[in-house]
Amino acid sequence: MDFVNGILNCLTLVNLRDCFVGCLLGTLVGVLPGLGPASAIAILLPMTTCLDPTGAIIMLAAATKDLPFDVADRTYVAMINAIPYVIFIPASSPYKNLKEFVEGAKKNISSISYSAGPTALEYVLRQLFSAAGLDITKAKAVMCQGASEAVTLAAGGHISIGAAVVGTTMPAISAQTIRPLLITSKTRWPDLSDLATSAEQGYPDVDLIYWTGISGPPKMPQAIAAIWDKAIQETLANPTYTAKLKTLGAIPLYRNAKDTVALEKKETERAMKLFK
Repeated sequence: MDFVNGILNCLTLVNLRDCFVGCLLGTLVGVLPGLGPASAIAILLPMTTCLDPTGAIIMLAAATKDLPFDVADRTYVAMINAIPYVIFIPASSPYKNLKEFVEGAKKNISSISYSAGPTALEYVLRQLFSAAGLDITKAKAVMCQGASEAVTLAAGGHISIGAAVVGTTMPAISAQTIRPLLITSKTRWPDLSDLATSAEQGYPDVDLIYWTGISGPPKMPQAIAAIWDKAIQETLANPTYTAKLKTLGAIPLYRNAKDTVALEKKETERAMKLFK
């Protein structure tokens, strides 16, 4: 999912602004005699201190020459862990469960507002709306900077429905300021054993997870990739590592390079269709 997350994050208005500023200043510096990419970085670096990490990297990258390779051509090694998403509504919502929300939204979709914007917050909601036969274009999109803001907006009753990774939602769920409707994991989450999965509630296609993987530069020798793959599998079998993952709201999830590439391709195609 990291690839799709990156696409959606880069296309937010804030990050497009940072890209434009980087391109503009990079071009201006580039036409001056004796100055190059290093000079552009030196000029822009102080400006990045007030930006989030993603915006800062985009601005600096836009001001310099292209990478010597296409990022999409990198050598995949393996997927290492995953974090499911929770879809939730405000605790003050008149809807008590997913079924009631879908029925209410079908009657008056224009009254529904949802968390939209970076990463996959909007993508997983588009999965749900599509699977439930709801036209998301008729609902109101409320732009969020990230998962924490989506939770805050829902807790305050400013959106009808939102989504975030499970770890981000736990404090608000415990405080009963938001009401979880479903979780996208294949099985129920240990700390939310009463929360049914999307598949259990009849929505198996609402299955987005935030996954992390390891990759190397293009044409990385297979012998080196194999060493990495073996080390990853050994690490995922380490109880200390898996226990640490749980504290971060993640689970170990291994997939080899071939399966990871196939999943990324599938998710990218689905995302493109849902955002048309």
